[in-house]
Amino acid sequence: MTAPHAAVENEQKPVDLRAMSRGDDPTVAQRKPGALAKRTRPLNIVYDMPETGETRRCTVTISVLTRDQETRRAQWAASMAGVPWFHLPPDDQMRIWQTATVLTAINDKTAEDWLLEQIAEDELLRGLIYQEVEAHRADYFPPDVGTGNAGETRPRVSVAPADAAGHPEQ
Repeated sequence: MTAPHAAVENEQKPVDLRAMSRGDDPTVAQRKPGALAKRTRPLNIVYDMPETGETRRCTVTISVLTRDQETRRAQWAASMAGVPWFHLPPDDQMRIWQTATVLTAINDKTAEDWLLEQIAEDELLRGLIYQEVEAHRADYFPPDVGTGNAGETRPRVSVAPADAAGHPEQ
């Protein structure tokens, strides 16, 4: 019997969030000016069941979390922890956070029972899906957007103090 494995297939490669924060992630530059990511994204999952070695495949839809879903994720994480969060070792905090994030991001209507069970148990499967969820969130909320002028970019969000008259300072 072969070792259990999991793979998340997607047409896009995961985004390196550290590189993105430094502004040197090449996937950001590939975005066409004005192109917007959709709130949902399908993921193809191929998974070898640990006990039987049977290969299972499914497609699920993940979504960028809404404000209400972010609140639900936090409630689930607190409920799963069962103790004050800061009492948990960092590895347990990460496991619980990833589980709550993945289960919240996956559209319940597209998930099969075996997948939900394995997400709760299999660190590799959960981690790969979590990476896809985070990459999708980073794609949906990019730090920069194209302006259409010879590949120039501008910040997607700008916050600056206003002068006394309420106009942005130059």
